[in-house]
Amino acid sequence: DQIKMSRLKCQAPDPKIRTQQAIEAFPGLQEVVAQLDSDLNETYLWHGTRVRTGLQIAQEDFNLAFAGSGAGTMYGKGLYFSESSTKADEYSQDEPSGYYDGVRALLLCRVCMGEFYYTGEREQTAIEKFMQGISDSTLGDRAKAVKTYREFVVYNKDQVYPEYLVLY
Repeated sequence: DQIKMSRLKCQAPDPKIRTQQAIEAFPGLQEVVAQLDSDLNETYLWHGTRVRTGLQIAQEDFNLAFAGSGAGTMYGKGLYFSESSTKADEYSQDEPSGYYDGVRALLLCRVCMGEFYYTGEREQTAIEKFMQGISDSTLGDRAKAVKTYREFVVYNKDQVYPEYLVLY
């Protein structure tokens, strides 16, 4: 609601977010997922994690106190997402010799990017744009910079709803 009240319409990423393209390409998916507010860059994005952590996030929400504890903070201390399940899988881990041995987890989350700060560089100070009210999130374009994947980062847990937990 805070983003909706402060910004009427936000510039969309170019190219379009791939998870949104998939939803549009497969009509059956549109019946399963929520209607998103494209004016606020609300989209579905992936987050890879351990199974127990995924279950905890699904029950209790994300906790920014743990931000960066599993993978670092390339764009500042925030919640990191990907439009690619392959990229998110890099952060998914099983529980060797435990109950979830051989099982990994991905969260498919509704994320409101709002007005994003775009950068092609590693930029730990990107969070300052959020702190100053210039942006609501960061889009780190690692795909353009080094031919990997784009990183989507929000700094307020209220911009994220963990909608689906996928175990595989």
